[in-house]
Amino acid sequence: MSEAASVTVVITRRVRPGHEAAYETALQRVTEGAHALPGYLGATFQRPAAGAAREYTSVIRWADVAALRAFEGSALRARFLEEV
Repeated sequence: MSEAASVTVVITRRVRPGHEAAYETALQRVTEGAHALPGYLGATFQRPAAGAAREYTSVIRWADVAALRAFEGSALRARFLEEV
């Protein structure tokens, strides 16, 4: 894959019972922060279906691999991972 190709990342996280609201708040904060990062193209989120496993799916788009790598090494992501 070339560095100029856009990148889509799919992340699935299982959230502990009773922690769903806290996870969604943290997800909102990291998403708002990502808007300010170069190369961030947007994200969509899927909440767990009623009665299903507590799995949240995030689909995040970056302009290129370099933008994704910058996010992966960012303080914003580190804070999010610490929080969740």
